[in-house]
Amino acid sequence: MYKQIAARMQEGNMLARLHFILSAANLFSPFLTKFQSECTSIHLLFEELAQILQLLLQRFVKFDELKYKSSAQLLSVQLDSRPADL
Repeated sequence: MYKQIAARMQEGNMLARLHFILSAANLFSPFLTKFQSECTSIHLLFEELAQILQLLLQRFVKFDELKYKSSAQLLSVQLDSRPADL
């Protein structure tokens, strides 16, 4: 999936690239803020990473493929069922 995204970003215009990077950065900001604190939060790591994966997949995969999936099942989602182009 990373290779597909990287290839598309090289094809597109600079403004579209910047919007995608800003959008992805906004997904990671709460995660980074939470895990850069002084308190121990390793017990939250799995749930937070699963949530980030869910949010990222929602941008590239149809909703029906993600509906009712557990955190562990997100890794087996087929990436060839992308949402329709707008």
